[in-house]
Amino acid sequence: MKYNKEGWQCFVQIDEDKVIKRIKTKEEMFYSIRRHLEANNKLDKLEERVDKINLSTINSLRIIQESKIPRKYIANANIQDNIIEQDKVILLGEKINELIRSGNEKEAKRLIEYLIDFIITLWNYKIHENTYKFYSCYGIDKNNNIVLIDFLEITDDREKVTKQIMNKKWNKPERYFGKIDKKISDYFIELANKKLTLKTFQENWRLK
Repeated sequence: MKYNKEGWQCFVQIDEDKVIKRIKTKEEMFYSIRRHLEANNKLDKLEERVDKINLSTINSLRIIQESKIPRKYIANANIQDNIIEQDKVILLGEKINELIRSGNEKEAKRLIEYLIDFIITLWNYKIHENTYKFYSCYGIDKNNNIVLIDFLEITDDREKVTKQIMNKKWNKPERYFGKIDKKISDYFIELANKKLTLKTFQENWRLK
């Protein structure tokens, strides 16, 4: 199969209605990450970063395979060996930016509200997305529901999530610069500060 895109963790083939990802070997991750760090003059962090990403990939796959999460929440992902097949969806960031360009800020903000609720829903299944890159890790499916499409940097570690919430890890405006309209990223931070609380986390973690 010919893959037409790639990230640090996967080669990606985008078809008409499916996305097929082949998970990279650690060696393949090494070369991808090296190119990025070399461009940013951070090669001293190469081995540490490769080990971290590889371990995250392995751990995330375990979490998904052990979870009772409905497959529709992860774009009907089917995992076989090192291949992930998912429904093709619209990236949340693309949809939000499209709405902003068309002057529909209200609907864009509504999607952020749905996203925050969905993050809490994922907690029910002992799943937490670590990066807060909501513009690329989530999508909109054909039924206009938010789904998690990049689940290779998730955790089921209660203490780790607790620490992230206490530190408000999402509260880094520079993380979203150039990726999403500032009004929307600011709204995401505002709403996350309000709703992603320790109390809500403790009430919702692993309910299902």
